[in-house]
Amino acid sequence: MKNSRNACNLFIILAMIVLELGVICLSLSAQQGDYAAHTSAIDPANSRAEQEAESLVALSAEKIIELLQQEPGLLLQVKKVMVRKAYEQGRLLDPADLTDEALFRILRQDETVRVLASREIVERGYIRVKPNRREMERQ
Repeated sequence: MKNSRNACNLFIILAMIVLELGVICLSLSAQQGDYAAHTSAIDPANSRAEQEAESLVALSAEKIIELLQQEPGLLLQVKKVMVRKAYEQGRLLDPADLTDEALFRILRQDETVRVLASREIVERGYIRVKPNRREMERQ
C-alpha cells in the first residue's frame, strides 16, 4: 500500500513538472515570437522596393564582360542561367547563341540579361558589398 502511494505521489510530482515545463516552453516561445516580430518585421513597401531593386538593377555590360573573361567557370554558369531562362520561356537556344561573343553582344543589348548575369555574379561572391551600420547591428 505504501509503495502504491509513493508511486502515485511520484507520478503526480512528475506530471506537475511536465506541466510546468510545458508552461515555461510556451512562455518562451511566445516571447521569441514577439521578439522576432519586432526585430525582423519588414515593411511591405520596403519588401516590394527590395524586389524591384533586385529585378531592375544590374552591373554595366562592360563590367560583367570583364568578369566573365577573367573567370571561365563564371562564364559557363552564366551561359547555363541563360539556357535555363530560355527553357522556362519555352525557347530552345541554338549552339550559335551560346558562344562567348554572342553572350557578350546580348549583355550589351539586353538589360534583363545583365540583371540575370549580375545576380549570378553576386550570388557566387565575385562582388561583395560590405554591410552598412544597420545591417551590422541586426547581426
